[in-house]
Amino acid sequence: MSDKTISLRVVQLPSACEMRTRLGKIANPHVKALIPLLQESALHNVRAVGVMMMVKMAITTYAGRQRELAKEIQREAPKIVDALVDNASVAQKAKSLILALRIGDMIEEEGEE
Repeated sequence: MSDKTISLRVVQLPSACEMRTRLGKIANPHVKALIPLLQESALHNVRAVGVMMMVKMAITTYAGRQRELAKEIQREAPKIVDALVDNASVAQKAKSLILALRIGDMIEEEGEE
């Protein structure tokens, strides 16, 4: 599959309990704060783009308008994806999509127009 195509493979995300266990191993306290947001997708069947959207929404919801915080958390996104997605090809595609997004650059901080 070309890197420019979206993976059509569907994977099931872990249970909420399993998500907590897996994500709890990531040392960043901001990642730990994302756990409840990510758990909303527990046991969902998703493609790589769905994983990307789930992580993006969790980061932007948590970071709010704090661009630098979003960028910091995005640096942990590959670890988040690896913790949640067991299929290597889906995980790799999701990580590529997340890194291409540059989530922190998408956020307008307070006072910017």
